[in-house]
Amino acid sequence: MKQLGFLESDSHSNFNRDKQPSQDDQAFFAKRATLLLGSYRKDNATNPETYIQAVTMVLSDFPQNVVELITDPRTGIQADQRYLSFAPNAGEVRAFCEEQMRRINRRTHDAPLHIQKRFYAPPESYPGCWARAWIHEGAPQFKRAAKLVENPTVDIREWRYEDRLDGRWLGISYRLHLIVRTGGVAA
Repeated sequence: MKQLGFLESDSHSNFNRDKQPSQDDQAFFAKRATLLLGSYRKDNATNPETYIQAVTMVLSDFPQNVVELITDPRTGIQADQRYLSFAPNAGEVRAFCEEQMRRINRRTHDAPLHIQKRFYAPPESYPGCWARAWIHEGAPQFKRAAKLVENPTVDIREWRYEDRLDGRWLGISYRLHLIVRTGGVAA
């Protein structure tokens, strides 16, 4: 059998035929084969013990996570349209396992995960960087805002003066703008 290379480093992988499965592995594969046969009517298997033995031998050639996937009644061979009414023979189980291995191998090797790194922009920290509301020196709120920014407890990032062609402007943060509008005090 051609080795597909999926999970070669996995310690539970018995995908290599040269390696004998341990007793724990054999018990695991027999349990999964019993689950597979138990998903069908009893009259479908002529000799259930032989069927379980044959399927166990086939399953032992594949990694345990693949065996769990294909013997799970929700996702495995039992849910496949081809095997809804009768139990698959050992050859069909092998073909299904190989098909799943190719699918998994394609998904893990051919289509690598694209993890998007998030760009972290540190918060702005220069004086006046939070100024978003601008008040002209001729506006009635200008004097109140100018008095507010003179308070030493107000963060320097929340305000800045700017001289433009049409006069002097005071830029303040939205928090300070709310305080100016409502006549409150800076916290």
